[in-house]
Amino acid sequence: MSIKKPSTNASTAFKTIGFLCLILVAGNFILLCTWYDLLVEQRYNFYVSFFASSLENLIFFILIGLAIAIYSLRRPESELLENRIWYLYSSEHATDDSLHYNKNQIKKLAAFCKSGTSKITITDYDLSMNAYRIEVEKRYTLQNMFKDRDYEDVIDISISPDSIESDQLEMNLGGVQSKVMGEVHLLQTTVIGEAPVKHNEKVIKITDQDYKTKIGIRIPANGTTEYEFNYWMWCLVGEPHATQVLRYTETLKTTIVNHWNGKAVISLKGQEGPVEFLEHNAQFDLEERKKFTPADNLTFWWRDPDAMAQPSEDSSPTKSESSVAN
Repeated sequence: MSIKKPSTNASTAFKTIGFLCLILVAGNFILLCTWYDLLVEQRYNFYVSFFASSLENLIFFILIGLAIAIYSLRRPESELLENRIWYLYSSEHATDDSLHYNKNQIKKLAAFCKSGTSKITITDYDLSMNAYRIEVEKRYTLQNMFKDRDYEDVIDISISPDSIESDQLEMNLGGVQSKVMGEVHLLQTTVIGEAPVKHNEKVIKITDQDYKTKIGIRIPANGTTEYEFNYWMWCLVGEPHATQVLRYTETLKTTIVNHWNGKAVISLKGQEGPVEFLEHNAQFDLEERKKFTPADNLTFWWRDPDAMAQPSEDSSPTKSESSVAN
């Protein structure tokens, strides 16, 4: 289908109006030729009345048609997607190939994340590995911006485990010698109003290599879909923990909870920055991020549980440090 020559509602309306007007004019002309002698010689007054009535009908059709055409011109959202693309890119330099490419890119951008939450629970710390064991629960609510068509896409999932040298890690994975750094327990999408769809049939091992997978997602027209991703893994002290998103996210909330019996320590400003202490069962809420994009990231660093408190730049404790301590 050529996007450069779209058949819009407006153009269809103009064609229909033109056809009706042509029929009306042709009909009047035929009647005039057929009844000319009779009208001129015997019924001149009738002819004048008939012609005036026909002219009124013609004007009426033209006005109604123009109103419909103008209304259609002002509602491009009622057109096919190809026609909407043409409204955006109507330059004479646009080619069909470039328009089709942009159409596919716009289709990918037609969904955004209304809200995202990430709960990071610290469940253990291993001194020999110098690493925390964490459980992560992510939930994203995705909104389809198309009102008249489903949204379909493929989500790229990636986890990069830290490089940990330790005999404590499980080494054998189905006959293959590889370290097990964690496990993926849940990959699930739920169209609101429908049953959940689980994308992993069994627990997936996270090895010492980057874990990558893809899952398909569908969002009904003008609807929402929830995406859930749960896993656990070992995180090396001194390494950053970064969160990124795949699409524009209106609100992103991240919470860290310490269920380990000891004291967990993190830093928001690098390996050498001021530290935040989380006592047993303490909760720490990272800054809520608004208008979060794929170009942004939310990062904190895992610190040694025996780390000493370091003064901030103004040599006074931060509000978050005080609230965690309490």
